Amino acid sequence: MEPYGISLVPAQQTIWCPLPITTNDLPIMEIAVKHFSKKGSKMINRFRLFLQIISVYDLLIYKTNRMHPAYIKGEIPISQNSTIAWPAYPRPPKNYWKLWHSFIHFHIEPYVQKLPLQWNTHTSLHFSSSLNTDTATTYTNWKMIN
Repeated sequence: MEPYGISLVPAQQTIWCPLPITTNDLPIMEIAVKHFSKKGSKMINRFRLFLQIISVYDLLIYKTNRMHPAYIKGEIPISQNSTIAWPAYPRPPKNYWKLWHSFIHFHIEPYVQKLPLQWNTHTSLHFSSSLNTDTATTYTNWKMIN
C-alpha cells in the first residue's frame, strides 16, 4: 500500500503474531529498533517483509548456527518456503539493501555468534526447508571457496 500513500495503524487490542521458534529467538525488528532511527527501522522492516522473515532463527540454515547465504545477499532462498501466507512485496530500492546488509553484518551476525542455539523440534518453524543440513554445509563451504 506504500505506493498509494496509505499507511496502516496497528490495532489497539492484541493481534496474532507468530511465536519465536525458541526461547533464544528474537524478532528481527526488536533488534532493528534498538540500533536505527524510525526511518532506518522502517527500511529494515520493509526488507524483512520482502524476505518473508520474522525472527533471527528464520535467517539460519536449519539446525545450524549459520545464516543462509541468500539472506545475506538480500534474496529469498529457494530452499526455504515460508509457512506463513505473505503478500507479495516487491524488492525494495538499493539503499534499503545497503542498510539491510549493514544490519546483518553489524547487528545480526554478532548476536548469532553469541547465541546458544537450541532448535526445538516441537515448535513449528516459520519456513519449511527443502535443503538438508549436509547440502547447506556443502553449499556454504563452496561459496566460501569461490
